[in-house]
Formats: sequence, structure tokens, C-alpha cells
Amino acid sequence: MSEVKPIIRIKKLLGAFLDDVSNGERLYLIALTMYLIAGYSDTTMFDRWMLVVRIFKYFPLLILCVKFVFFDRYKVKEFFLKVFILAVGSIVMLKAGSEASRAMYCCYFLATAKNVRFTRILECFVLVNIAYIAVTLFACNFDMVVNLIYKTSRSGRYVWRQSFGFIFPTDAAAHFLYLTMSVFYLFRERIKWYVCMLAILIQIPVFVLSYTRATMYGMIIFCLGFMLLKVYDDQYKKDLKGRYTDRSVSVLFRWFMLLCAVLMTTLTLLFDYENKFMVQLNQWLSTRLNLGKAGIENYGISLLGNNVDFIGAGGTLKQSPDYNFVDCSYLYSAIKYGMLYLLIIVAAYIFACYRYKRDVFFILCVMVISIHSMVEHHLMDLTYAIFLLAATSVSDQGGEKFGTVADPVV
Repeated sequence: MSEVKPIIRIKKLLGAFLDDVSNGERLYLIALTMYLIAGYSDTTMFDRWMLVVRIFKYFPLLILCVKFVFFDRYKVKEFFLKVFILAVGSIVMLKAGSEASRAMYCCYFLATAKNVRFTRILECFVLVNIAYIAVTLFACNFDMVVNLIYKTSRSGRYVWRQSFGFIFPTDAAAHFLYLTMSVFYLFRERIKWYVCMLAILIQIPVFVLSYTRATMYGMIIFCLGFMLLKVYDDQYKKDLKGRYTDRSVSVLFRWFMLLCAVLMTTLTLLFDYENKFMVQLNQWLSTRLNLGKAGIENYGISLLGNNVDFIGAGGTLKQSPDYNFVDCSYLYSAIKYGMLYLLIIVAAYIFACYRYKRDVFFILCVMVISIHSMVEHHLMDLTYAIFLLAATSVSDQGGEKFGTVADPVV
């Protein structure tokens, strides 16, 4: 009988540990940190085959599974929805190859974000992002990693594009854009209009050195939009004598990402070399329309992904004659990861906008991500588009509280 009591105590202790949602949150953030470190290594010129990177790339999968099985509690419908998302991510990974691990992790982190505060996710993202960018720029400045400088023809002239230790200039600039949005959103109550102007001014030398038009436009749209919202927000609080309440936004903005996906897909399908307007638009978009249409015609769009080898220009100065990279996130995802995966991601953003429907700053971030994803391929990568996880994590909107579990069944 004396031997049984210690076992009972251990079970009770373990049960208390598993019932504490903060422990599940810590596991999730550890997995996210490891994934972000491994993910950033894929976008820099550091040695991608370091042992720590290989471990960090797949160990988070085990951690997320442990959290899902032992720490999370679900109602039946919620449970089967999360299992469906996990299954889609796993099948896409098997069908589309090892490069689809980013798509798989999007599904896994999305499905296991229960009882994890979104503010903690953003804080983790910002800290890892700042640290990795700082290390990369330091290493690049002291020739510890290669600073690839690309020569590109634009409007009949050649421009030099620095990558600052990343595999391509657009990757470096996109990291800066998504980091800026995350920092601004976290400190949206404190940031003043002149901070937005400073961010735009910082973007000028980044653009001059890297010639990343899409990110520059995205940064300008975000900062100007943030400034306008801050002015309107300050006036709103003043009118209410300090009582802060966010406003409802139009249903149109909640569906903005879907509209962007439909618009870019339509333009791509309608592209024709005999149409002068489409040819001019294609040139302004750096041939993204004809490359997207070629991708659809050559590989098609499946339900759960294709093992497509998209050949881009990152990581080397040698331009491949077989270049076929599709930059549009919506088309890239539909071709390589499948239409079902794309629908899950877009639906998650729509649901996140519904949850944050009174948070105009969050809606602004998603709108900029939606526009940027029309010409860049970072939507399915959590090392950039971390706002995806707002769909299933704990929100501070509508009185939602951390640590509350409503009638768990599974």
C-alpha cells in the first residue's frame, strides 16, 4: 500500500501540470522559437546544414504534438476541425516534398495555438526577428557571410541590389516590413505619428540599396495608414474623455485578403501578350503575370499539392535559364500546396479579422499582408506572416481571457 501512494501523488502532480494552460503556452513558444530560428536560417547565407538548424527544424513538430495531445482540451467540433487542419498540413508535406515543411508548420502552429496568447506570440516573433536580423547584418558587415549583390535590369537601366546577408534582397526587405508591423501593433497605444515617419525614412536607404519596390510600397501604405488611424484614434479618445473603444470596420475589410487573391488570380489568367495594357502591367509587376500563368498551365492546381520544383534567384548570383518562380503567394500556394491548403490559410485570416473586427490596427496589418502577398511569396511562411496565428490563439478582444477552458470534451 505504501508503494501505491507515491504513484498516486505523481499522477496528481502530473495532472496539475497538464491542467495549467501556462505550461502548454510555454511549450508552444519554445516550439515557435525553434522554428523561427530554423526558418530564418533558410533565408540567410549562413550554413543551412548546421546541426542546431537541423534539430530546430523538426523538433518543434514533436513539441506541438505533445501540446495537442496532453495539454489542449477541445469540444468535439473544434477537435475534428483541428485534426482536419493537421491532416491537411501533413498530406501537403508528403505530396509537395520537404520544401513544403513551412506549409505544414503553418497548419500545425495554427491548430495548436489554443490557450496561447497572441501578444506572447508576437513578442516571441519580434525578439527572435530582431536578434536574427542583427546577427545577420553584423556577420555581413564583417564578411562572415556573403552579401550577394544582384545586377537587375529595370526600365532600360541596370540597378544593383544588395541582400545584406540574406539569400535575396526581397527576403531582407520583407523581414523588415513584417517586423515593423509586429512592433507597431504590439505598441500601438504608445507609437506616435512621427515614429511612422521615421520608419518611412529608414525605408528609403533600404530601397536605394536593395531596390525592393513591393516592400517599399507596403511600408508606405502601412505607415501612412497607421498615422491616419492614430490621429483618428486620438481624436476618438478625446471625444469620449479618455474612454477607449475601437470602432467596427466594414465587412469588406474582413474579406480583403480573399478579394486580393481573386484579383491577382484573375489578372494572371487574363494575361495575354497581345493585350498592350496587360503587357505593360506585367512589366511593372516584374513579369509576375506571365510567370504565374505559365505555372498554372505547366503544373495545374491540385487539391492537396504538387511536388513542383520552383526555381528562383535566391542564394546565388547565377541566373538559371529554367527560372520559373511564382512570386504571388496565392498562386504559389495553390500550385505547390493545393487549393485546400490555400482556402484554410485565407479562411484563417478572414476569421482572425472577424475576431479582431473592432481592432482597426489589426485589420490594417492584414490588409498590408494581403496586398504584399499579391507580389511576394511570404504568406505561407510564419517567419514573416505571423499574424495568421491570431485566428486560433487567445485574443484580448471581446473580453476573452487567458486560461479559461469552456466545457472540454476531447
